[in-house]
Amino acid sequence: QPFSEALLRPGVSLIAEHKRRSPSAGMIRDGSSVDEIVLAYERGGAAALSILTEPFHFGGSLDDLRAARAVTETPLLAKGFFSTEKHLRELRESGADAALLILADLDDETTARLMRQMGIAALGPKPRTTKPAPSIPTRCATRRSSGQTRSGRSISSSIRPPTAGRSRPSPCATS
Repeated sequence: QPFSEALLRPGVSLIAEHKRRSPSAGMIRDGSSVDEIVLAYERGGAAALSILTEPFHFGGSLDDLRAARAVTETPLLAKGFFSTEKHLRELRESGADAALLILADLDDETTARLMRQMGIAALGPKPRTTKPAPSIPTRCATRRSSGQTRSGRSISSSIRPPTAGRSRPSPCATS
């Protein structure tokens, strides 16, 4: 519950993100260490920290998550492309308090199963129980291999059930 509690504090709660590189910008702060960045964010008042674990596009790893956990008790959100119970178990074992699930990459049944099996409670939009509306904004849609268009929504999920939910704006509006 540390992740959801951190976001539910009075006032603005900021989540600071550590990523080694960006597909569009290349390397970010080359030569810096995870602990250096995480501790700076903590000193700056971050309520939670987002750690990119995706290696190919963002240069992250589970080692980055472990390094962050070794130096801070601030709640950690793992970001990457997670689709199995094994992924979520590895995140929990590596120190994550929460994981970002990208709903465009998961069908509704898989999303519901993962959340149920891992005791995950949604902090963002709930998984759909019906088909998406026919008019999905182009900037929020992704093409699946079957040719189906799925909403590009994502869901931030606490690995431990939160004490209360909070409505969040759609991440489709951001880039």
